[in-house]
Amino acid sequence: MEIQLKEDVILKIYEVGYLLLSPLSDEKLAEEVAFIKGQIQSSGVIVTEEVPRLRPLAYFVIKALAGQNKKYDNAYFGWIKFEMDAPAVLLLKEALEKRENVIRFLIIKTVRENTLLVPKLSYTPRTDTGKLVRKVAGVGEQKSGEIKTPISEEELDKTIAELVIE
Repeated sequence: MEIQLKEDVILKIYEVGYLLLSPLSDEKLAEEVAFIKGQIQSSGVIVTEEVPRLRPLAYFVIKALAGQNKKYDNAYFGWIKFEMDAPAVLLLKEALEKRENVIRFLIIKTVRENTLLVPKLSYTPRTDTGKLVRKVAGVGEQKSGEIKTPISEEELDKTIAELVIE
């Protein structure tokens, strides 16, 4: 999606996902988020966002702080979807690279629409008796011309025994 304001300025929709250090206090976390939002709002418009939440990481991430490498196995993850022109996105990238409390970030081009996956509700029809009915394709369906007759328990046991022996 592109919006053209002037002849040479084209705004595109981007999303930045970021990981912030886990030992941050609530005040410091709020400062970092405010900094990121301020950078975006200085030359763009925020479309939507998710507040950072502490999450476990799939693997250790190493960040160099004060000349030492430190490992982190959890971090605050948040994202912001915004509208901005391409040169301003490069400035945002440079600003985020310089932040000590930002472990990693990723900026992608996206669309304005909501792209979050919401689990679908499953529907299971009920019969008049209130019992659940689950249909599996090909199971319980009659073939044309086939007439079903009830089978006795003896015949059923005999058939099972034959199948087990084979």
